[in-house]
Amino acid sequence: MRPCRPLTRLACSPDAFRFLSSLCERYEAQFGPLPVAGAEPPSAARVVPLLRELCAQFNSRSKTDSIRAKVEDVKNTMMSNIEGVLERGERLEDITAKSETLRDQAHTFRQKGRTLRRQMCWANAKWAILLSLVIAVIGFVIFLVACRGFRCVK
Repeated sequence: MRPCRPLTRLACSPDAFRFLSSLCERYEAQFGPLPVAGAEPPSAARVVPLLRELCAQFNSRSKTDSIRAKVEDVKNTMMSNIEGVLERGERLEDITAKSETLRDQAHTFRQKGRTLRRQMCWANAKWAILLSLVIAVIGFVIFLVACRGFRCVK
């Protein structure tokens, strides 16, 4: 792609009408009223410096505008980055709150699990004691039946 010439770039910019009105004003100031159709225009050697001067002036304005646009673009990018960081911070706060809730729930689960384990241990111990007593009573009854009372003890 070939580079844009100054006049082409100017014609594509919003400053085109200002450029043309400035050109007409300067032309009339230097060369008199604009020539009518069929009249002899001034030589190009006299008009070219005027065109170059105006092109340089308006190109420098467009450079300033492009710099402003770039600054605005960077500003918008920074704003979106800051918004992203803030959203990330909010998500981190949500995750932190959820992890604290989960930690509290884990602590409660651990305590209830420990309590349940102790209850089950005591229930098993009660059953073991009851079973031992039942076996002891059955053994005592068998002893009494086999010995016909306490006669085996004598």
